Amino acid sequence: MLAGKRILLGITGGIAAYKIPEFIRLLRAEGAEVKVVCTPQSLDFVTPLTLATTSGNPVVVSLFDAHSGTWVNHVELALWADVMVIAPLTANSLAGLVNGKTDNAVLVTALCTRCPVVLVPAMDHDMWEHQSTLNNIQKAEAMGYALMRPEYGALASGLIGQGRMPEPPAMLQFLTLFQQCHSWWKGKKVLISSGGTREAIDPVRFISNQSSGKMGVALAEAAYCAGAQVTLVRTRGSKMPYFKNINCIEVETALQMQSAISGMANEQDVICMAAAVADFRVDQPSLQKLKKKDQGLNHLIWVENPDILKGLAQENRPYFLLGFALESNGNVQDARLKLLQKGADALALNSLTDSGAGFGTDTNKMTLITHDSTYELSLKSKTEIAVEILNIVAECKLKSSQV
Repeated sequence: MLAGKRILLGITGGIAAYKIPEFIRLLRAEGAEVKVVCTPQSLDFVTPLTLATTSGNPVVVSLFDAHSGTWVNHVELALWADVMVIAPLTANSLAGLVNGKTDNAVLVTALCTRCPVVLVPAMDHDMWEHQSTLNNIQKAEAMGYALMRPEYGALASGLIGQGRMPEPPAMLQFLTLFQQCHSWWKGKKVLISSGGTREAIDPVRFISNQSSGKMGVALAEAAYCAGAQVTLVRTRGSKMPYFKNINCIEVETALQMQSAISGMANEQDVICMAAAVADFRVDQPSLQKLKKKDQGLNHLIWVENPDILKGLAQENRPYFLLGFALESNGNVQDARLKLLQKGADALALNSLTDSGAGFGTDTNKMTLITHDSTYELSLKSKTEIAVEILNIVAECKLKSSQV
């Protein structure tokens, strides 16, 4: 997805700069062209030779060489880029950026960009939590900068807390999805369910399904990289998201999932019900393991679980509601009828007969149905499918706002 993209990488003086050559290597492996501009302080942690060798381009540290009289055209450099990434971004450079300072090559170039700019802050925990930094982050987002928040973990100071720069593969994934997703998602609140619920029979047995949660996680990751505030309600044992700053709530049963979602539903802009929720549960699960010889398993009483999707389809709801359906025949007309019955805004239809789609796979093929359109999403990775879904939802929301 980054093939042919021109990435301008700004490096400021944080110790996490030592990770940047690996990030550059990953970008170039994806087919991106990379140019580097850095502050003098960053060279305490990474050398110009390393950066030039990995990027394949000269490194800009100063806009003027006093010995040769050479001047680097920072405007030309800024306009060259399809996207600029500043990583690591120190607290000092963040403050300079949001206040319009131009005392180093990174800041002056950033102020000349017309392309999207992604900020990747990295600093000690107390600096990240300081009110001045939080204020500057708010300013940066209000000014239109995209933000990949630091992670919780071990820091150079010896402390453990939030402030750690994400690892290069995570930065690559973030940048890839950021480039593909519609800008409408920035700042939106999104709730996504994923995985298959488990309904207890006794302390040992339960009924469930084969859902891995991969599609829900792909949606959560794409929405997060597009700038949304994402809450993922995932079932126990299902796939975890790659990005640690996605808010995860773990549940097990359909009733637990309903409780978790209903309590925060009205705060959301979009709800995606990608989880495979069990239709039935045992009325009263046994507190002891049921013995086969006692025929306890033959006398289970089953009751219907609540229809969470239909329950969310309340009138005058503030959120866009997307449901998911896995069918054995993939009949679009049946799915359109189901969309009407559920009262959702859109329904993503999977068919068990499509090779490479459905439970457990890393790929998917879908038909996305709205009340006035049908979108065929051909077989590709679940990440790519997630981006397509988010972009369609964004276009639907933009259309509805113009009516």
